[in-house]
Amino acid sequence: MTVCIEFPGFCVFKSTVEGHGFIKERILESINPDKNKRFGVETHNQKIYHTDWYVPSNVFKPYYSVVGGLLEAHNKKVFELLNTTDQGIEIQTVWFQQYKTGCFHGPHTHGGCNFSNVYYVDLPPGTPKTTFSFMGKKYDVDIKEGDIITFPGYLLHESPVNESEYTKTVIAFNTNMV
Repeated sequence: MTVCIEFPGFCVFKSTVEGHGFIKERILESINPDKNKRFGVETHNQKIYHTDWYVPSNVFKPYYSVVGGLLEAHNKKVFELLNTTDQGIEIQTVWFQQYKTGCFHGPHTHGGCNFSNVYYVDLPPGTPKTTFSFMGKKYDVDIKEGDIITFPGYLLHESPVNESEYTKTVIAFNTNMV
């Protein structure tokens, strides 16, 4: 079931992937088939342990064969709630990010898309969830492992510093109405 969580001026849609526990390890293995190779990013606004954000979109991403149908099903439910089923839904960009201790992704938006989405593949206790900022106020959504959230691409959001000893893994994706 997909729900709309309303805040003043915006809405976050949330659904839970049925059977997430059964596919979690398949997803993690397909994200990191060679445990000795990783691509991290560190700038003034982010420190990400491992990501494929910079891999060209035409390069095959093995985890998409595991999660693609789940992401598309989630988007279909969101667009039904928006009553926009007469329009097409296009997943534009997909990437994963892993956050170890000390990692974060500072406040940012996603330009060039209608919606941003996050699938929480591995969210151990104490790892940070996405927080939102709108009109000078901060907002949190009750998120658990196996959830997918969708929010407007213009909405300022961040992943606070991971102060836990555990690694958080997400699959992020941008969508457009076409």
